[in-house]
Amino acid sequence: MGGRSGSIRTAKTAAVVIVSVEGDLDQKVAVELRDLLLDLIVLQGSRVIVIDLANLERADTLGSAVLAGATEAAREQGSELRIHAPRREVAEALFSPDETVAV
Repeated sequence: MGGRSGSIRTAKTAAVVIVSVEGDLDQKVAVELRDLLLDLIVLQGSRVIVIDLANLERADTLGSAVLAGATEAAREQGSELRIHAPRREVAEALFSPDETVAV
């Protein structure tokens, strides 16, 4: 990927958990994101998780697989996963044209 190293931050309110992903969604960050999302969904029982991608510079198919898996886990647990503000090129890398994404 070659850009800025990726990072993940979280913020919680009473109703929503916001997960901000910045820089590159490389393998290390993708694994960290997967583990965090599954923890929030399955172990903590978070009902609404917003994934803020406004500052995500690059992503690939691994990032797409992480989001798909988290979306399925959320659906199974009765939670809602929302994607917020992805850049156009990031959205194109993460989601196929026929996917519906809650933004």
